[in-house]
Amino acid sequence: MDALISQVKHEASSVDEVGRQKIIDGLRDLALSIETPEDSIQRIMYLHLQITVVRAGIDLKLYPKLLGRLLRYLGSFGTIKEIGKDIFAATNVTKSLVAPGYEAGIRFCFDFMGPLYQNLPEFLAATKYQNPTDSTKAVFQQAWKTDVATFTWLQQHPKMFDYFNQWMAVQREECLLGFLYTLSRKKRKAGIPRIPSSSMWDIPPTVEKAIPMQDVEVLTPSSTTFATSSTTIRMTRPRVILKNLMGAMRKESLMLIDDMVLSDSNVHWQSTQLDLAMMVGLASMERTKEQWFQLLDSAGLNIMKIDTYIISLQSSIITAVPK
Repeated sequence: MDALISQVKHEASSVDEVGRQKIIDGLRDLALSIETPEDSIQRIMYLHLQITVVRAGIDLKLYPKLLGRLLRYLGSFGTIKEIGKDIFAATNVTKSLVAPGYEAGIRFCFDFMGPLYQNLPEFLAATKYQNPTDSTKAVFQQAWKTDVATFTWLQQHPKMFDYFNQWMAVQREECLLGFLYTLSRKKRKAGIPRIPSSSMWDIPPTVEKAIPMQDVEVLTPSSTTFATSSTTIRMTRPRVILKNLMGAMRKESLMLIDDMVLSDSNVHWQSTQLDLAMMVGLASMERTKEQWFQLLDSAGLNIMKIDTYIISLQSSIITAVPK
């Protein structure tokens, strides 16, 4: 691969502008042709996030204006293929977009997330470009002119909530398989028995229709003898949640956290865009490896190991124990 990259760079340095553009277009078409449906959806559904960040940059006088045109625009990016004058054909990317779960993802991110991204520049200016931390005063509340929590609002809007659930279901199929494989392997190594009905779910309404569940209160001390934690930790009062989960642990217990663990540098674009999505929707964040170590250390936990099961999203299982 390194030799191929060097060859392309050498070729690009020795051709004129037309030749250089041909190389760029050829490489882009090659990248699109080997995309999986997940790759296509992850790239496309956050395109408005890119323009939003650029829009914020305009206020800071960093970037020029951007323009685009409908079908010719889509064709120019390989979303569809122009095979003749005013004649367009489907590509592998086009077919991915119409798959039910992926289509729901596009609808959710455009219909629901779109207004959030569009409000981001104004929100950042009004808050003097401070990092959002209050989930009751996030970009979401400003964009949708409400004072209720994000998931409360979604439950009040069934169509939007259905888009969300469909998208969560399809995008997590691969994640779930990777997680279950990694978790089962770790449980075997640690000698942890199978414990039925012991899962803790962050937001019950998002899973109650699909999975029988038992709620575990994590904002107050619990007498539960076994608990697993997940994305609740990144949303609100993380140290309180971690400390209360520790109260449910035995001496030999392990805390397994299923979440994203971003690299401390050169983070993959699929991870960085989700981090900003968390920011606008929940005034929350995806943590870097260093930030996870700092958080768990402050809560009295040591990280034993981090197993990453999806590289692009950096979805991982953090194994932690009390100090």
